[in-house]
Amino acid sequence: MELLVANIYCCRVVRDRGIYGTAVVTYQILESVNVTSVTVSSLFVSTTGLVLFADRQFNAELTVTPLSTGLPHFDLHYTVQLFNVTGKFASTK
Repeated sequence: MELLVANIYCCRVVRDRGIYGTAVVTYQILESVNVTSVTVSSLFVSTTGLVLFADRQFNAELTVTPLSTGLPHFDLHYTVQLFNVTGKFASTK
């Protein structure tokens, strides 16, 4: 992930199985150590969401915003898991 501005991170999600039709990818943030879901109110503004791809769109950005707790966090690692890809092929009619 790349730091955009203070406490906002962005990562690029790339479609590699074709670019035709729309696609929706669901994501979830997990604790890397326990591989468990992080509760929404604990560390991030949102821990689940959607990445939307328009027809012929090759990549999209996923933005993650941690909540500011005022406490230093050293060596915390999280995983963004992508799952549940759905799509619809664009009709040429």
